[in-house]
Amino acid sequence: MSVSKFDKQVLRNLRDEVNQVIASHFGDSSFDINLGNCSYSESEATFKLKVNLKGVLNAEQAAVALYTDFKYGDRVRNHRLGECTIVGYSARSPKRPIILAQGGKRYKATENSIIAA
Repeated sequence: MSVSKFDKQVLRNLRDEVNQVIASHFGDSSFDINLGNCSYSESEATFKLKVNLKGVLNAEQAAVALYTDFKYGDRVRNHRLGECTIVGYSARSPKRPIILAQGGKRYKATENSIIAA
């Protein structure tokens, strides 16, 4: 594949290929390794490499139980989204601190806008 400059599609494909290589080499390890966000110009790209321990909640996930009556992974109902999953809590976002996931996308919500499913 010949690439003359970086664009979104080329970098998405590159990220997918690198994530597959990482998964094939480190799939059995106790780490969860993922190539994340990217900033780029026409000739240079910088990716964020995220490494987590498998089975351990990150700070955003652990904050759900600390600051709310819910826990990470709870299924809840939102008046706009319907049924979704709690995946995090952002203490820096006082208006909409709850982070929900539905269909691979993440949404922000208030605690008053969700009820247990």
